Amino acid sequence: MIAAFEALLPFFLLIALGWALSQTETFARPMWEGIERLNYYVLFPAILFLTMLWADLSNAPVVPIGGAMILSIVIVAGFMVATRPFWMRMSGGGGPSFSSHFQGAVRWQTSVALALASDLFGVEGLALGAISVAAMIPLLNILSVFAVVANGDGERPSLGQILLEIFRNPLIISVAAGAALNLAGASIYGPVTTAVDLLGKGALGVGVLCVGAGLSLRSLSPRIDLAAISIVKLAAMPALMIGFAKLFGVSGTALNVVAISSAVPTASNAYLLARRLGGDAPLMSAIITVQTVAAMATLPVVLWLVGAV
Repeated sequence: MIAAFEALLPFFLLIALGWALSQTETFARPMWEGIERLNYYVLFPAILFLTMLWADLSNAPVVPIGGAMILSIVIVAGFMVATRPFWMRMSGGGGPSFSSHFQGAVRWQTSVALALASDLFGVEGLALGAISVAAMIPLLNILSVFAVVANGDGERPSLGQILLEIFRNPLIISVAAGAALNLAGASIYGPVTTAVDLLGKGALGVGVLCVGAGLSLRSLSPRIDLAAISIVKLAAMPALMIGFAKLFGVSGTALNVVAISSAVPTASNAYLLARRLGGDAPLMSAIITVQTVAAMATLPVVLWLVGAV
């Protein structure tokens, strides 16, 4: 257990550093919005593209991993829809509050998951993490956008706009492009890959710093709905995803990466989606903060249980 906590400690320290920096005038919140965009649209896609380009996909358990992840997400999403009145009653915020609880139950913090997979398992871990991106992000984008649109107070986009937002997701595009070139046996001019590699090297650390900068510790409060949604995301989701992965024959490093992907807190950019489409953005911020703090205790336990560290 101590080894699991120590393996995660560097990431918690970076989250704390990101939060501390965001409290200063030099690194005020408006600056972090630009850094988040740079990381999301440039740095992260660069590392995912090269990871998929160079990965040995021939032996990767793509279908079992993807199946375990998709099935778990669908089950949790169905549970959230079935219990919608409970979440609305507990928060007193109506449909917009439910949409934030929904995102808090199903989405994952990609930057922390990929950084942790890379640190613990090297190139193989990062490649398997990229498979997780390909499996989960399209489905999660569809579910999250529909949940916020159906329950939010903002202007409802058309189906075409929703699909466009999904298909132009830079993480999905970079994973698909890298995998396509990999399977085609294509090569890229050396200096170009070196430039892309230099971009990608900054993605993981910067991404974790941004998670910390986005935290709002003032939103921490002893609320039943915040505790309940954290249990769904940090306990129920890992139990389902790891259980299905084992059932489908996933083991070793692949199972460890599934565990990491399932047990990280919800995505920090869920706040941006809630704010843009009329969801309950303050509640979303509170959920992200509570889950990130709680994951400091739950994530080491999950990794210890599966023997990752």
